[in-house]
Amino acid sequence: MAENEETALEKSKSIRCRYCGQRNQVHAEKNGEARCGRCRLLLSEEPHKKFAALDKDQYIHPSDSRALNALRKIPGIDTALKKLLAGGTKLRPFPKSVLEAAEKASYELYEELGAKSAHWKRMYPGWKKFRDDQFLWFRVAESTYDNYAFYSKLGEGK
Repeated sequence: MAENEETALEKSKSIRCRYCGQRNQVHAEKNGEARCGRCRLLLSEEPHKKFAALDKDQYIHPSDSRALNALRKIPGIDTALKKLLAGGTKLRPFPKSVLEAAEKASYELYEELGAKSAHWKRMYPGWKKFRDDQFLWFRVAESTYDNYAFYSKLGEGK
């Protein structure tokens, strides 16, 4: 390695993007604001402060909050499933035909919403594209891990 390359490496440091997590090499001698190579947002070593004061109760939808409170008032709701399973109840996944029917009904509903709502018609195609793109990742990474973790015996009782 040449001497000037070693000097350049010594003057650079690595900063992880606060938004997307990409690790970026930043050179000390460069003037201006460094940007992330992936998301192009400004890099900084300062902690992200935009949501630091945000309380989770501020962004939970009131209907969700009411539903959770109602569930918590039901005696034994936290242990109900465990009791059912301990009593011999067998849990089974929905049959494929039921899942297919539910999916078909969902898409019929989406078409109906698109006909009635300009907002839905504008929002849905972008959301569906995003979801379809995410399926590619989840099919490989998340689904594989979830299936492993659900049936792994290693974490039981820990």
